[in-house]
Amino acid sequence: MMQAIALEFEKPIFTAHSKKIADVFQLPGHKFWVATADNKVIGTIGLVTLSNDNMVLKSMFVDKAFRGRSVSSLLMQALIDWATEHGCKHVYLGTMQQFTAAQRFYEKNGFTKCNREDLPSDFVANTLDTIFYRKGLS
Repeated sequence: MMQAIALEFEKPIFTAHSKKIADVFQLPGHKFWVATADNKVIGTIGLVTLSNDNMVLKSMFVDKAFRGRSVSSLLMQALIDWATEHGCKHVYLGTMQQFTAAQRFYEKNGFTKCNREDLPSDFVANTLDTIFYRKGLS
């Protein structure tokens, strides 16, 4: 699925250091949700726990055929519910310039843009990310 999504964009969306979900999902502080249809992965979302009750949203992708069908909203709600239940105060994320639809989605879901300097010190940004967001949770 992720390779198909990568082909939708002219510029690369993965680096040589990008890891597969299977390589990181069992690491301490990592959590992933996967949406499926007919035994096929159609969407993913993950988070990485940081210090000071902060988390980072990672690896949010939805198969093109399933966009606009609430898959992304359900994945986001699962992440936000889990983060809230586990005492998270802020969720951060980095994204790329070409992900304009994703940026609209994040803003619609209460994320606000922030500067790189506003990110927690233990936030590890993807080198391709140029736009950053933050959402406060209660």
